[in-house]
Amino acid sequence: MSSSTLLRGALPVLLLGGVYALLMTRLAQGGHVPSATHGLLVAPARYYAVAALYVAPLCLLLWVTLGGVTCAVARRAGGRATMVQTLTALGPAYAWPLTFLFAVPDLVVLECWGHGALAGAMPWYAPLAVLWVWVACSRATSRAHAVSAGWGWAAATLGLLAQAIPAGLLLR
Repeated sequence: MSSSTLLRGALPVLLLGGVYALLMTRLAQGGHVPSATHGLLVAPARYYAVAALYVAPLCLLLWVTLGGVTCAVARRAGGRATMVQTLTALGPAYAWPLTFLFAVPDLVVLECWGHGALAGAMPWYAPLAVLWVWVACSRATSRAHAVSAGWGWAAATLGLLAQAIPAGLLLR
């Protein structure tokens, strides 16, 4: 496997991180604070500015976590893909829906209607983003590892749950 193969998986994830960084920057510039502040590692007033700095590397870490768990589970089910092949398959499946069905809509709502509109708008597009990521990652896993749809779903689900832990702690 060449590094260009892995790059095909990483580029969508880096774009996701860039869009999230822009969103966090705009929230910080607007003086906004997260609605859920319990467990923040920084003062709520500084959260978005700090998060803008770490969100792109965090997206890469979440992708690698997703890939590692998904690959391990799929290989236990007889999957044949390597970690690099798994990451390459999961990069677009994970990042495109989150970018275009979650982060970009958040940015559009913020810019067009303001911070107050986010809570009302998010229930319309966030569930679609989650469902699309789940289905896309399940299918990508099944294809990359040549395992059944059920095993692809199980592996991707466990991988997504594993990455949700640090995401839930560090993204607001």
